[in-house]
Order: sequence, then structure tokens, then C-alpha cells
Amino acid sequence: MLCSAARVVCRKQNPNRAARELRSQHQQHRHMANASGVKLLDERGKASENIYFSQEDQRLMKKLLEQNPDIESKYGAGGAGESTEEKVKLVFLSHGIPPLNKNLINDLVGVLEEKR
Repeated sequence: MLCSAARVVCRKQNPNRAARELRSQHQQHRHMANASGVKLLDERGKASENIYFSQEDQRLMKKLLEQNPDIESKYGAGGAGESTEEKVKLVFLSHGIPPLNKNLINDLVGVLEEKR
């Protein structure tokens, strides 16, 4: 790249060279701008692809478990859900509810144990 004084001299001596220099600077700037945009689009595309495939995996796993219910018990967490409290927590989690309210869980455990 030429400094401003050199550009003035260059324009007077060789106007074609000055035009080429300005064109190359402009093209470099355009390529850099496009490269950052492409990188951003690539990252966005990868993120949306990851989301799509994770949703697809969830759908396929759900379908597989619906077709073969014995798989869930065979490969499930061993020993999980042994106590009534753990079973209640698993029911909450299976419906997408985080078991944060310990008083509610204890009340449900009490009701279930009374029925036994």
C-alpha cells in the first residue's frame, strides 16, 4: 500500500498504477468483509444443523422406545427409582418438570406410602 504522498506522485507519473492500487485495496476490503460474513453464516449454519440433528435424535429415540419398551428397562439407570421419592422425581422429570419443590415431593411420597 502506498502512503498519500506516494499516491500523488504515482498518479502524476503513472495513473494506471494508481488506479490498479486503489482497485486492489478495494477488492481486499471486499474480500475481508465477505470472509467475515461467510464465517458468521458458517457458524450460524453449524448451530442450526446441530439443533436440527439433536431434535431428530430425540425424535428417533422416542420412537424407538415406543416401539420397544423393554429397551428402556434393560438399558435404564440401574438402581434408579428404588425409593418412592426417587420414583416421584423420575415421574416429574419424564414429564419435563424439574423436581425442585421438596415439600411437594414429600407430600406425594406420603400419600403414595399411605395407600400401600
